[in-house]
Amino acid sequence: MLALGVQAFGQALNILPEEAKGVGIADRLGERIPRPLTLRTAEGRVLDIDEYFRDGKPAILALVYYDCPLICPEILSRLARALNALDYTTGRDFNLIVVSIDPTNTDAQALEAKQRAYDAYQRRKDDRVHRGFAFHTAGEGVSMRLAEAVGFQYKRLPNGEYSHPSVWIILSPDGTVARYLNGLPAPGVDIGRELKMALLDASDGKIARSIGDWFLHRCFAFDPSSGTYTLQAMRVMQIGGALTVVLLGGFIGMLFLRDRLRRRRLSTRPVLNATPAAMMEPTT
Repeated sequence: MLALGVQAFGQALNILPEEAKGVGIADRLGERIPRPLTLRTAEGRVLDIDEYFRDGKPAILALVYYDCPLICPEILSRLARALNALDYTTGRDFNLIVVSIDPTNTDAQALEAKQRAYDAYQRRKDDRVHRGFAFHTAGEGVSMRLAEAVGFQYKRLPNGEYSHPSVWIILSPDGTVARYLNGLPAPGVDIGRELKMALLDASDGKIARSIGDWFLHRCFAFDPSSGTYTLQAMRVMQIGGALTVVLLGGFIGMLFLRDRLRRRRLSTRPVLNATPAAMMEPTT
């Protein structure tokens, strides 16, 4: 009876609440967002999402709704902290694209959410940075089409709220889904570092600013089991071996070049002939 009770309790724990059924992330890694896809900016301008993928920059896509009572403000708040921890600049190195999944959201709500995020950004600001904070509303069919393309599964609840996953979707410079990051990371996770490496991955290292960034891109890989980037020992060994070969080859080459220069100097040095003894005797 005790065993049956434990089994029944375990089965009960596996039963999802109705609000969570059909909600989550369907893997769309490697797939591109649809075009054309018309959005409306927080300032009221109508544009195609393709406008954000014409300058060769990766992007962070966040699907939220602006009157969400709890989760969406927290997702955007943590994203703002992650952006401040980055040494890449929004609007210059990458774009932030926020789209509402609620077709009833207004330009005013989008603008208010954008202003909060922009005000929290602790960097020198200019027009490019301001444009990089791109908040939008969209028609129901448009937001559903975008969500389906990136694997963002959500649904509207009877009370008018939405059940949805908490995720940041990293897009490559051509709009391909490159990575999913937890929008509510566990305590202790360095979200700035995770976001940096995801952007490096999405751009194939093209936004790297230093040798250190290059090593991060090459030596760390995303671990789906932990949902974070981890150091890859094999990659470190491969890069270390390659550097050893390069340094050793350079050292040998330098020795060879120095020897050749020494031989050349000896061959061009003038030879002093011995002076006959008679020429050395003083004349009278």
